[in-house]
Amino acid sequence: MHRLQRRPRKNRKGFLLVEALLGITLLGLTISAVAFIMLHGQEESQRGGERVRATLLSTQALEGLRSIRNQSFTGLVLGVHGVAVGMEGTWVLSGSVISFAGGYTTSVEITSLSSDIIRATATTRWKHGYNRSGSVVLATDYTNWRIERVTGDWSSVSLEGSYTNESSPLFNDVAVSDNYAFVTADATTGIYVFDISNLSSPSRVASAFQLGYSAYDVAVKDDVLYVLTSDASNELKAYVVASPTTFSAGDLIADYDIPGAGRARSMAMQETILSVGADESATGGYDEYYLFDVSNTGSIVLHDSLDDTSSFKGIAAIGATFYLAGTDNVSELRVGDRTTPSNTTFLGGYNLTDVHDGLSVIAHGTGVVLGRADGAAISELAKFTVASNPVPSSPGPWYREMGGSVNALTTDTIGCYVLAATSNPTKELQVVSLPGNSLSEVSSYNTATGNGRGILYDQDRDRVYMLTNKSLLIFKPSSSPNPCT
Repeated sequence: MHRLQRRPRKNRKGFLLVEALLGITLLGLTISAVAFIMLHGQEESQRGGERVRATLLSTQALEGLRSIRNQSFTGLVLGVHGVAVGMEGTWVLSGSVISFAGGYTTSVEITSLSSDIIRATATTRWKHGYNRSGSVVLATDYTNWRIERVTGDWSSVSLEGSYTNESSPLFNDVAVSDNYAFVTADATTGIYVFDISNLSSPSRVASAFQLGYSAYDVAVKDDVLYVLTSDASNELKAYVVASPTTFSAGDLIADYDIPGAGRARSMAMQETILSVGADESATGGYDEYYLFDVSNTGSIVLHDSLDDTSSFKGIAAIGATFYLAGTDNVSELRVGDRTTPSNTTFLGGYNLTDVHDGLSVIAHGTGVVLGRADGAAISELAKFTVASNPVPSSPGPWYREMGGSVNALTTDTIGCYVLAATSNPTKELQVVSLPGNSLSEVSSYNTATGNGRGILYDQDRDRVYMLTNKSLLIFKPSSSPNPCT
Protein backbone atom coordinates (compact mmCIF):
# COMPACT_ATOMS: atom_id res chain seq x y z
CA MET A 1 0.00 0.00 0.00
CA HIS A 2 1.28 3.39 -0.90
CA ARG A 3 1.15 6.06 1.71
CA LEU A 4 0.41 9.61 0.55
CA GLN A 5 3.01 12.01 1.70
CA ARG A 6 2.70 15.82 1.87
CA ARG A 7 5.49 17.52 0.07
CA PRO A 8 6.97 20.51 1.77
CA ARG A 9 6.13 23.86 0.14
CA LYS A 10 9.19 25.92 -0.42
CA ASN A 11 9.18 29.76 -0.32
CA ARG A 12 5.47 29.88 0.68
CA LYS A 13 6.11 33.01 2.68
CA GLY A 14 7.38 34.74 -0.44
CA PHE A 15 4.28 33.81 -2.42
CA LEU A 16 2.03 35.04 0.36
CA LEU A 17 3.76 38.41 0.33
CA VAL A 18 3.41 38.73 -3.45
CA GLU A 19 -0.27 37.76 -3.30
CA ALA A 20 -0.89 40.27 -0.55
CA LEU A 21 0.81 43.03 -2.54
CA LEU A 22 -1.21 42.13 -5.65
CA GLY A 23 -4.43 42.11 -3.66
CA ILE A 24 -3.67 45.49 -2.10
CA THR A 25 -2.82 46.89 -5.54
CA LEU A 26 -6.01 45.54 -7.11
CA LEU A 27 -8.07 46.81 -4.20
CA GLY A 28 -6.47 50.22 -4.55
CA LEU A 29 -7.18 50.29 -8.28
CA THR A 30 -10.77 49.25 -7.69
CA ILE A 31 -11.30 51.89 -5.01
CA SER A 32 -9.69 54.51 -7.27
CA ALA A 33 -11.90 53.52 -10.21
CA VAL A 34 -15.04 53.61 -8.10
CA ALA A 35 -14.05 56.96 -6.61
CA PHE A 36 -13.36 58.35 -10.08
CA ILE A 37 -16.72 57.16 -11.39
CA MET A 38 -18.53 58.62 -8.37
CA LEU A 39 -16.72 61.94 -8.61
CA HIS A 40 -17.21 62.10 -12.38
CA GLY A 41 -20.91 61.29 -12.00
CA GLN A 42 -21.29 63.90 -9.28
CA GLU A 43 -19.51 66.46 -11.44
CA GLU A 44 -21.70 65.66 -14.45
CA SER A 45 -24.78 65.90 -12.23
CA GLN A 46 -23.62 69.31 -10.99
CA ARG A 47 -22.99 70.48 -14.54
CA GLY A 48 -26.46 69.32 -15.56
CA GLY A 49 -28.03 71.16 -12.62
CA GLU A 50 -26.08 74.30 -13.46
CA ARG A 51 -27.28 74.19 -17.07
CA VAL A 52 -30.89 73.69 -15.99
CA ARG A 53 -30.70 76.71 -13.67
CA ALA A 54 -29.05 78.82 -16.38
CA THR A 55 -31.77 77.79 -18.82
CA LEU A 56 -34.48 78.86 -16.37
CA LEU A 57 -32.75 82.22 -15.78
CA SER A 58 -32.53 82.90 -19.52
CA THR A 59 -36.17 81.83 -19.92
CA GLN A 60 -37.16 84.12 -17.04
CA ALA A 61 -35.49 87.07 -18.78
CA LEU A 62 -37.38 86.35 -22.01
CA GLU A 63 -40.64 86.07 -20.06
CA GLY A 64 -39.89 89.45 -18.51
CA LEU A 65 -39.45 90.93 -21.99
CA ARG A 66 -42.76 89.40 -23.06
CA SER A 67 -44.44 91.14 -20.12
CA ILE A 68 -42.82 94.45 -21.11
CA ARG A 69 -43.96 93.93 -24.71
CA ASN A 70 -47.53 93.29 -23.55
CA GLN A 71 -47.52 96.66 -21.79
CA SER A 72 -45.87 98.58 -24.62
CA PHE A 73 -43.92 97.36 -27.63
CA THR A 74 -41.81 100.53 -27.49
CA GLY A 75 -40.57 99.41 -24.07
CA LEU A 76 -38.33 96.89 -25.82
CA VAL A 77 -35.38 99.22 -26.40
CA LEU A 78 -32.66 98.03 -28.77
CA GLY A 79 -29.35 97.15 -27.11
CA VAL A 80 -28.01 94.96 -24.29
CA HIS A 81 -29.96 95.00 -21.03
CA GLY A 82 -30.63 93.27 -17.77
CA VAL A 83 -34.25 92.32 -17.01
CA ALA A 84 -35.56 92.61 -13.45
CA VAL A 85 -38.68 93.26 -11.39
CA GLY A 86 -38.93 97.00 -10.73
CA MET A 87 -40.13 98.96 -7.69
CA GLU A 88 -43.77 98.70 -8.80
CA GLY A 89 -43.63 94.92 -9.14
CA THR A 90 -43.49 94.88 -12.96
CA TRP A 91 -40.71 93.77 -15.27
CA VAL A 92 -38.32 96.50 -16.44
CA LEU A 93 -35.03 96.85 -18.32
CA SER A 94 -32.31 97.38 -15.71
CA GLY A 95 -28.69 98.10 -16.56
CA SER A 96 -26.81 95.80 -18.89
CA VAL A 97 -26.69 92.60 -16.84
CA ILE A 98 -28.36 91.02 -13.80
CA SER A 99 -26.36 88.96 -11.27
CA PHE A 100 -27.87 86.06 -9.36
CA ALA A 101 -26.79 84.00 -6.36
CA GLY A 102 -24.37 81.23 -7.19
CA GLY A 103 -22.33 83.24 -9.67
CA TYR A 104 -24.86 83.45 -12.53
CA THR A 105 -25.26 86.52 -14.74
CA THR A 106 -27.96 87.13 -17.36
CA SER A 107 -28.23 89.75 -20.09
CA VAL A 108 -30.45 90.14 -23.15
CA GLU A 109 -29.61 91.67 -26.51
CA ILE A 110 -32.55 93.22 -28.38
CA THR A 111 -32.25 93.67 -32.14
CA SER A 112 -34.76 94.80 -34.77
CA LEU A 113 -36.04 92.48 -37.50
CA SER A 114 -38.70 94.85 -38.85
CA SER A 115 -40.83 97.77 -37.73
CA ASP A 116 -43.05 95.49 -35.64
CA ILE A 117 -40.80 92.48 -34.89
CA ILE A 118 -37.76 92.36 -32.59
CA ARG A 119 -35.45 89.49 -31.65
CA ALA A 120 -34.28 88.99 -28.08
CA THR A 121 -31.24 86.84 -27.23
CA ALA A 122 -30.85 85.96 -23.55
CA THR A 123 -27.44 84.77 -22.34
CA THR A 124 -26.76 83.33 -18.89
CA ARG A 125 -23.15 82.67 -17.89
CA TRP A 126 -21.57 81.01 -14.89
CA LYS A 127 -18.10 79.98 -13.65
CA HIS A 128 -17.76 77.51 -10.79
CA GLY A 129 -14.12 76.55 -10.38
CA TYR A 130 -11.62 75.75 -13.10
CA ASN A 131 -13.66 73.18 -15.05
CA ARG A 132 -17.26 74.13 -14.37
CA SER A 133 -18.10 77.19 -16.43
CA GLY A 134 -20.45 77.70 -19.30
CA SER A 135 -23.29 79.62 -20.88
CA VAL A 136 -26.84 79.10 -22.10
CA VAL A 137 -28.17 81.20 -24.99
CA LEU A 138 -31.90 81.33 -25.80
CA ALA A 139 -33.56 83.51 -28.43
CA THR A 140 -37.09 84.39 -29.42
CA ASP A 141 -38.93 86.93 -31.56
CA TYR A 142 -41.64 89.33 -30.34
CA THR A 143 -44.26 91.00 -32.49
CA ASN A 144 -46.24 94.15 -31.86
CA TRP A 145 -49.57 92.39 -31.35
CA ARG A 146 -51.41 95.71 -31.02
CA ILE A 147 -50.98 96.44 -34.73
CA GLU A 148 -54.28 95.95 -36.51
CA ARG A 149 -54.14 93.15 -39.07
CA VAL A 150 -56.53 92.59 -41.95
CA THR A 151 -58.25 89.19 -42.01
CA GLY A 152 -58.64 87.61 -45.44
CA ASP A 153 -61.61 85.83 -46.97
CA TRP A 154 -61.41 82.10 -46.23
CA SER A 155 -64.19 81.28 -48.68
CA SER A 156 -61.33 80.98 -51.17
CA VAL A 157 -58.23 79.09 -50.02
CA SER A 158 -54.96 78.33 -51.76
CA LEU A 159 -51.88 76.37 -50.80
CA GLU A 160 -48.98 78.67 -49.93
CA GLY A 161 -46.33 76.19 -48.79
CA SER A 162 -45.81 72.58 -47.75
CA TYR A 163 -43.41 70.02 -46.33
CA THR A 164 -43.77 66.31 -47.13
CA ASN A 165 -42.13 63.31 -45.49
CA GLU A 166 -42.58 60.31 -47.76
CA SER A 167 -42.19 57.87 -44.86
CA SER A 168 -45.71 58.87 -43.71
CA PRO A 169 -45.00 59.66 -40.05
CA LEU A 170 -48.75 60.23 -39.45
CA PHE A 171 -48.66 63.84 -38.29
CA ASN A 172 -51.14 64.60 -35.49
CA ASP A 173 -51.18 68.16 -34.16
CA VAL A 174 -49.42 71.50 -34.55
CA ALA A 175 -48.58 74.48 -32.33
CA VAL A 176 -46.91 77.72 -33.44
CA SER A 177 -44.54 79.93 -31.48
CA ASP A 178 -43.09 82.97 -33.23
CA ASN A 179 -41.43 81.73 -36.45
CA TYR A 180 -41.59 78.03 -35.64
CA ALA A 181 -44.17 75.26 -35.91
CA PHE A 182 -44.02 72.20 -33.65
CA VAL A 183 -45.67 69.15 -35.19
CA THR A 184 -46.36 65.83 -33.45
CA ALA A 185 -46.46 62.42 -35.11
CA ASP A 186 -47.22 58.72 -34.55
CA ALA A 187 -43.54 57.87 -34.98
CA THR A 188 -40.48 57.51 -32.78
CA THR A 189 -39.30 60.97 -33.84
CA GLY A 190 -42.41 62.23 -32.06
CA ILE A 191 -41.83 65.96 -32.56
CA TYR A 192 -40.85 67.76 -35.79
CA VAL A 193 -39.74 71.40 -35.68
CA PHE A 194 -40.22 73.69 -38.70
CA ASP A 195 -38.96 77.17 -39.48
CA ILE A 196 -41.97 78.96 -41.00
CA SER A 197 -40.43 82.41 -41.42
CA ASN A 198 -40.84 81.74 -45.15
CA LEU A 199 -44.42 80.49 -45.37
CA SER A 200 -44.01 79.33 -48.95
CA SER A 201 -41.14 77.03 -47.99
CA PRO A 202 -41.27 75.66 -44.42
CA SER A 203 -37.99 73.95 -43.53
CA ARG A 204 -37.31 71.37 -40.89
CA VAL A 205 -34.79 72.26 -38.16
CA ALA A 206 -33.44 70.36 -35.14
CA SER A 207 -33.72 67.22 -37.27
CA ALA A 208 -31.49 65.22 -34.91
CA PHE A 209 -34.13 65.24 -32.18
CA GLN A 210 -35.76 61.90 -31.38
CA LEU A 211 -38.51 61.78 -28.75
CA GLY A 212 -38.54 57.98 -28.77
CA TYR A 213 -42.33 57.88 -28.44
CA SER A 214 -45.39 58.75 -30.48
CA ALA A 215 -46.73 62.23 -29.75
CA TYR A 216 -50.35 63.34 -29.94
CA ASP A 217 -51.70 66.77 -28.99
CA VAL A 218 -49.40 69.74 -28.44
CA ALA A 219 -49.79 73.23 -26.97
CA VAL A 220 -47.44 76.14 -26.42
CA LYS A 221 -47.47 78.81 -23.71
CA ASP A 222 -44.87 81.54 -24.10
CA ASP A 223 -41.61 79.60 -24.56
CA VAL A 224 -42.78 76.27 -23.12
CA LEU A 225 -44.07 73.43 -25.28
CA TYR A 226 -46.44 70.87 -23.75
CA VAL A 227 -46.71 67.49 -25.48
CA LEU A 228 -48.81 64.38 -24.88
CA THR A 229 -46.84 61.23 -25.66
CA SER A 230 -47.11 57.44 -25.57
CA ASP A 231 -44.55 57.31 -22.74
CA ALA A 232 -46.39 55.06 -20.28
CA SER A 233 -44.74 56.60 -17.22
CA ASN A 234 -44.59 60.30 -18.15
CA GLU A 235 -47.17 61.04 -20.86
CA LEU A 236 -47.22 64.82 -20.40
CA LYS A 237 -43.91 66.54 -21.12
CA ALA A 238 -42.85 70.22 -21.06
CA TYR A 239 -39.90 71.61 -23.04
CA VAL A 240 -38.27 75.03 -23.18
CA VAL A 241 -38.39 76.07 -26.85
CA ALA A 242 -36.86 79.53 -26.72
CA SER A 243 -34.21 78.22 -29.14
CA PRO A 244 -36.11 75.94 -31.56
CA THR A 245 -33.20 75.36 -33.96
CA THR A 246 -31.28 73.56 -31.21
CA PHE A 247 -34.30 71.74 -29.75
CA SER A 248 -33.09 68.63 -27.91
CA ALA A 249 -33.89 66.19 -25.12
CA GLY A 250 -31.98 68.49 -22.78
CA ASP A 251 -34.75 71.10 -23.13
CA LEU A 252 -37.11 68.92 -21.07
CA ILE A 253 -38.00 70.83 -17.89
CA ALA A 254 -40.97 68.90 -16.48
CA ASP A 255 -43.13 65.86 -17.00
CA TYR A 256 -46.20 64.27 -15.44
CA ASP A 257 -47.49 60.73 -15.23
CA ILE A 258 -51.14 60.52 -16.25
CA PRO A 259 -52.51 57.49 -14.32
CA GLY A 260 -52.65 54.38 -16.46
CA ALA A 261 -50.33 53.57 -19.35
CA GLY A 262 -50.18 56.03 -22.27
CA ARG A 263 -53.86 57.03 -22.20
CA ALA A 264 -53.52 60.82 -22.68
CA ARG A 265 -54.77 61.96 -26.11
CA SER A 266 -56.21 65.52 -26.19
CA MET A 267 -55.09 68.83 -24.75
CA ALA A 268 -56.07 72.51 -24.64
CA MET A 269 -54.29 75.55 -23.19
CA GLN A 270 -56.20 78.48 -21.74
CA GLU A 271 -54.00 81.11 -20.12
CA THR A 272 -52.33 79.23 -17.23
CA ILE A 273 -54.73 76.27 -17.26
CA LEU A 274 -53.87 73.11 -19.19
CA SER A 275 -56.65 70.58 -19.81
CA VAL A 276 -55.89 66.98 -20.75
CA GLY A 277 -58.29 64.33 -22.00
CA ALA A 278 -57.51 60.62 -21.80
CA ASP A 279 -58.81 57.35 -23.20
CA GLU A 280 -61.26 55.53 -20.97
CA SER A 281 -59.48 53.16 -18.64
CA ALA A 282 -60.10 49.59 -19.76
CA THR A 283 -59.75 48.29 -16.22
CA GLY A 284 -61.44 51.22 -14.51
CA GLY A 285 -60.13 53.19 -11.57
CA TYR A 286 -58.56 56.05 -13.56
CA ASP A 287 -60.00 59.47 -14.45
CA GLU A 288 -60.39 60.70 -18.04
CA TYR A 289 -60.19 64.49 -17.61
CA TYR A 290 -57.33 66.36 -15.91
CA LEU A 291 -56.82 70.03 -15.12
CA PHE A 292 -53.30 71.40 -14.48
CA ASP A 293 -51.79 74.68 -13.27
CA VAL A 294 -48.86 75.66 -15.52
CA SER A 295 -48.44 79.24 -14.31
CA ASN A 296 -44.85 78.58 -13.25
CA THR A 297 -42.25 77.63 -15.85
CA GLY A 298 -41.06 74.09 -15.30
CA SER A 299 -43.98 73.19 -13.05
CA ILE A 300 -47.02 71.01 -13.81
CA VAL A 301 -49.40 70.95 -10.84
CA LEU A 302 -52.66 68.99 -10.79
CA HIS A 303 -55.75 71.06 -9.94
CA ASP A 304 -58.37 68.35 -10.24
CA SER A 305 -59.50 65.36 -12.32
CA LEU A 306 -62.84 63.79 -13.26
CA ASP A 307 -63.94 60.24 -13.98
CA ASP A 308 -66.21 59.44 -16.92
CA THR A 309 -67.35 56.59 -19.16
CA SER A 310 -65.86 58.22 -22.25
CA SER A 311 -62.53 58.67 -24.02
CA PHE A 312 -62.01 62.38 -24.66
CA LYS A 313 -60.61 63.07 -28.14
CA GLY A 314 -60.97 66.87 -28.26
CA ILE A 315 -61.16 69.81 -25.82
CA ALA A 316 -62.34 73.44 -26.20
CA ALA A 317 -63.19 76.19 -23.70
CA ILE A 318 -65.11 79.45 -23.36
CA GLY A 319 -64.23 81.22 -20.14
CA ALA A 320 -64.61 78.75 -17.28
CA THR A 321 -66.76 76.35 -19.35
CA PHE A 322 -65.07 73.47 -21.16
CA TYR A 323 -66.39 71.16 -23.86
CA LEU A 324 -65.18 67.62 -24.51
CA ALA A 325 -65.61 65.52 -27.65
CA GLY A 326 -65.94 61.94 -26.50
CA THR A 327 -66.88 58.35 -27.21
CA ASP A 328 -69.82 57.95 -24.81
CA ASN A 329 -72.73 56.71 -26.94
CA VAL A 330 -75.25 58.79 -24.99
CA SER A 331 -73.14 61.93 -24.56
CA GLU A 332 -70.74 62.59 -27.45
CA LEU A 333 -70.44 66.19 -26.21
CA ARG A 334 -69.64 66.63 -22.50
CA VAL A 335 -69.79 70.02 -20.73
CA GLY A 336 -67.95 71.02 -17.55
CA ASP A 337 -67.15 73.99 -15.33
CA ARG A 338 -63.76 74.98 -13.89
CA THR A 339 -64.69 78.25 -12.16
CA THR A 340 -62.91 76.78 -9.15
CA PRO A 341 -60.10 74.72 -10.74
CA SER A 342 -59.60 72.62 -7.62
CA ASN A 343 -63.28 71.67 -7.70
CA THR A 344 -63.97 70.97 -11.38
CA THR A 345 -67.41 69.56 -12.20
CA PHE A 346 -69.37 68.15 -15.13
CA LEU A 347 -72.51 70.14 -15.95
CA GLY A 348 -74.05 67.69 -18.39
CA GLY A 349 -73.81 66.62 -21.99
CA TYR A 350 -75.61 66.14 -25.28
CA ASN A 351 -76.65 62.88 -26.95
CA LEU A 352 -76.46 63.10 -30.74
CA THR A 353 -78.17 60.77 -33.21
CA ASP A 354 -76.57 57.34 -33.52
CA VAL A 355 -73.43 56.30 -31.62
CA HIS A 356 -70.53 57.68 -33.68
CA ASP A 357 -67.73 59.13 -31.56
CA GLY A 358 -67.01 62.80 -31.03
CA LEU A 359 -63.47 63.45 -32.33
CA SER A 360 -62.99 67.23 -32.27
CA VAL A 361 -64.62 70.35 -30.85
CA ILE A 362 -64.24 74.14 -31.00
CA ALA A 363 -65.94 76.89 -29.02
CA HIS A 364 -66.63 80.33 -30.50
CA GLY A 365 -68.56 83.18 -28.97
CA THR A 366 -72.00 81.74 -28.22
CA GLY A 367 -71.59 78.51 -30.17
CA VAL A 368 -69.90 75.13 -30.13
CA VAL A 369 -69.08 72.92 -33.12
CA LEU A 370 -68.50 69.17 -32.76
CA GLY A 371 -66.81 66.89 -35.31
CA ARG A 372 -67.66 63.18 -35.35
CA ALA A 373 -66.41 59.90 -36.79
CA ASP A 374 -67.64 59.00 -40.26
CA GLY A 375 -71.07 57.41 -40.41
CA ALA A 376 -73.33 56.55 -43.34
CA ALA A 377 -76.49 57.54 -41.50
CA ILE A 378 -75.24 60.71 -39.77
CA SER A 379 -73.92 64.16 -40.56
CA GLU A 380 -70.45 64.43 -39.07
CA LEU A 381 -70.51 68.18 -38.23
CA ALA A 382 -72.89 69.51 -35.54
CA LYS A 383 -73.34 73.10 -34.37
CA PHE A 384 -74.84 74.03 -30.98
CA THR A 385 -75.88 77.33 -29.45
CA VAL A 386 -74.79 78.03 -25.86
CA ALA A 387 -75.94 81.64 -25.64
CA SER A 388 -78.30 81.10 -22.70
CA ASN A 389 -76.92 77.92 -21.14
CA PRO A 390 -73.47 76.31 -21.33
CA VAL A 391 -75.15 72.92 -21.81
CA PRO A 392 -76.64 72.89 -25.35
CA SER A 393 -80.40 72.73 -25.72
CA SER A 394 -82.95 73.63 -28.40
CA PRO A 395 -82.94 75.26 -30.85
CA GLY A 396 -80.43 73.06 -32.60
CA PRO A 397 -78.22 71.32 -33.14
CA TRP A 398 -77.67 71.93 -36.85
CA TYR A 399 -75.82 69.41 -38.99
CA ARG A 400 -73.67 69.09 -42.10
CA GLU A 401 -72.59 65.97 -43.96
CA MET A 402 -68.78 66.02 -44.37
CA GLY A 403 -68.21 62.76 -46.25
CA GLY A 404 -65.65 61.52 -43.72
CA SER A 405 -64.49 61.72 -40.12
CA VAL A 406 -63.89 65.25 -38.80
CA ASN A 407 -60.54 64.67 -37.11
CA ALA A 408 -59.75 68.28 -36.19
CA LEU A 409 -61.40 71.71 -36.22
CA THR A 410 -60.31 75.33 -36.06
CA THR A 411 -61.91 78.72 -36.68
CA ASP A 412 -60.71 82.13 -37.82
CA THR A 413 -60.31 84.96 -35.30
CA ILE A 414 -63.78 86.43 -35.76
CA GLY A 415 -65.69 83.15 -36.02
CA CYS A 416 -66.75 83.58 -39.64
CA TYR A 417 -65.59 80.14 -40.79
CA VAL A 418 -64.94 76.72 -39.33
CA LEU A 419 -62.11 74.84 -41.05
CA ALA A 420 -62.10 71.04 -40.78
CA ALA A 421 -59.41 68.41 -41.35
CA THR A 422 -61.29 65.32 -42.54
CA SER A 423 -60.91 61.82 -43.97
CA ASN A 424 -63.00 62.75 -47.02
CA PRO A 425 -60.78 61.40 -49.86
CA THR A 426 -61.43 64.40 -52.14
CA LYS A 427 -61.94 67.15 -49.55
CA GLU A 428 -59.42 66.69 -46.75
CA LEU A 429 -59.75 70.42 -45.96
CA GLN A 430 -63.29 71.79 -45.81
CA VAL A 431 -64.26 75.39 -45.04
CA VAL A 432 -67.79 75.91 -43.72
CA SER A 433 -69.63 79.20 -43.14
CA LEU A 434 -70.35 79.59 -39.42
CA PRO A 435 -72.90 82.44 -39.16
CA GLY A 436 -76.49 81.28 -39.38
CA ASN A 437 -77.46 77.64 -39.28
CA SER A 438 -77.05 76.42 -42.86
CA LEU A 439 -73.40 75.38 -42.36
CA SER A 440 -72.80 75.70 -46.08
CA GLU A 441 -69.46 74.67 -47.55
CA VAL A 442 -67.68 77.64 -49.12
CA SER A 443 -64.33 76.09 -50.05
CA SER A 444 -62.34 72.86 -49.94
CA TYR A 445 -58.96 71.40 -50.88
CA ASN A 446 -57.95 67.96 -52.12
CA THR A 447 -54.51 66.72 -51.12
CA ALA A 448 -52.77 63.56 -52.27
CA THR A 449 -50.83 63.08 -49.00
CA GLY A 450 -53.47 61.30 -46.90
CA ASN A 451 -56.27 62.15 -44.51
CA GLY A 452 -56.56 65.49 -42.78
CA ARG A 453 -55.40 64.78 -39.20
CA GLY A 454 -54.73 68.12 -37.50
CA ILE A 455 -55.43 71.81 -38.11
CA LEU A 456 -54.61 75.21 -36.59
CA TYR A 457 -55.50 78.82 -37.43
CA ASP A 458 -52.64 81.33 -36.90
CA GLN A 459 -54.21 84.71 -36.17
CA ASP A 460 -50.88 86.59 -36.32
CA ARG A 461 -50.30 85.54 -39.94
CA ASP A 462 -53.92 84.82 -40.96
CA ARG A 463 -52.84 81.37 -42.10
CA VAL A 464 -54.05 77.80 -41.56
CA TYR A 465 -51.72 74.85 -40.96
CA MET A 466 -53.16 71.43 -41.79
CA LEU A 467 -51.53 68.05 -41.19
CA THR A 468 -52.02 64.89 -43.21
CA ASN A 469 -50.44 61.44 -42.99
CA LYS A 470 -47.16 62.82 -44.29
CA SER A 471 -47.46 66.57 -44.93
CA LEU A 472 -47.56 69.95 -43.25
CA LEU A 473 -49.68 72.19 -45.50
CA ILE A 474 -49.91 75.98 -45.15
CA PHE A 475 -53.02 77.66 -46.58
CA LYS A 476 -53.79 81.33 -47.14
CA PRO A 477 -57.10 83.11 -47.80
CA SER A 478 -57.89 85.38 -50.69
CA SER A 479 -56.81 88.99 -50.31
CA SER A 480 -60.41 90.12 -50.21
CA PRO A 481 -61.57 91.34 -46.78
CA ASN A 482 -63.30 88.84 -44.55
CA PRO A 483 -67.06 89.26 -45.20
CA CYS A 484 -67.85 89.01 -41.47
CA THR A 485 -65.79 92.08 -40.51
